[in-house]
Amino acid sequence: MIRDEISLHEKSLSGVAMEAGVTEYHFFQNAGYRGLYNMNMKDLKDYKGLSGKDSSRSLLDFMGKQELAANLFRVTQTEAKLANEGIRGQKAAERAAESVGKKVRETMIEISGDTPESLPLARDIKQVKGDLKASSREFKKLDK
Repeated sequence: MIRDEISLHEKSLSGVAMEAGVTEYHFFQNAGYRGLYNMNMKDLKDYKGLSGKDSSRSLLDFMGKQELAANLFRVTQTEAKLANEGIRGQKAAERAAESVGKKVRETMIEISGDTPESLPLARDIKQVKGDLKASSREFKKLDK
């Protein structure tokens, strides 16, 4: 559920970012990750061991709920910051995304002692969804 929520809010953030003058969304998005993780997305994928056939997939598909929740908070707060402060321009938006990521990072460390990059990868969301569908089919058979 959190993963699906992030997808919705990333679409919303993308629209707000475009209105703010972001023309290269991947740089803007990476700035938010850089703030939260102290590294770029490519380095983060390497650090977490997401390579090979899964390297083109979103890291979000392999995050547990604590890490997903941190990213959801980062995305929603970045959108609010851009809109509420009237931030305009690519570089200004990137700075805002990075600063929000840093605040979320600081909060995580303060509350739980965990850095987001230290959290382990979770099962692939595609596998989880497949397992849920299979279980649902099995329950339907049992109900008959």
